[in-house]
Amino acid sequence: MKITRFMFRFFCTLLIPAALYTLSPAVAAAPPATLEVTGYAETQIVPDTAYISIGMETAAPTVSIAQTRNNRDIQKIRTALQHAGIAPEDIKTTDFYVSPNYDSKNDTIISYTVTHMLRLKIHDLQRLSALLDTIAHYAPNKIQDLTFVGEHIEGTERQLLQQAVQNGRNTAEITAAAAGKRLGDIKEITIPAAPSYRGTVRSVNLTAATPVAIGTATVRRQVHLVFYLQ
Repeated sequence: MKITRFMFRFFCTLLIPAALYTLSPAVAAAPPATLEVTGYAETQIVPDTAYISIGMETAAPTVSIAQTRNNRDIQKIRTALQHAGIAPEDIKTTDFYVSPNYDSKNDTIISYTVTHMLRLKIHDLQRLSALLDTIAHYAPNKIQDLTFVGEHIEGTERQLLQQAVQNGRNTAEITAAAAGKRLGDIKEITIPAAPSYRGTVRSVNLTAATPVAIGTATVRRQVHLVFYLQ
């Protein structure tokens, strides 16, 4: 039989896709199914450290005068706090800025306000009331909330982490069983950098003989787990 040019082209057209199919790699298998859950654990602790932010706002006709007066008042507070037992490294400046003050028409600067904020770290909570009275005596005009935290709870954090992982695994096992699957190995674990605290902030009215009820704080740990399913 005589093969025409048309028949040859048609035959080649059929062969080329078949050859490509034969040479192509096998289709990749579908990725294994996974299940992602979050495990939680929390407990109550008695805080061992307190933080409080205080500061001075000083207004004056010029920046120089406002800053000089502000520095004088802040230095008095620093000295008094150190005499009361707070170490210099536990008295840190967290904010310092100058703001212009305008007249009622808001187009002319009439004075400047210098704001200097300090963050105090208090280790001995038994002396907290006395320290607050010292702060009140020097009358800083910016006082923010008092915060209680636990900074020496490494053992508690480890226990919470273990409990959070077990909580996540339990949740994953129940979920997998409900879906007709079995839980496989752990693919991935993600742990937030630090535990979270709840109920550790309260307002304090700095008056004479300030009473402070420290109470407790809730510490929570969580982990994100990814399991393979079988």
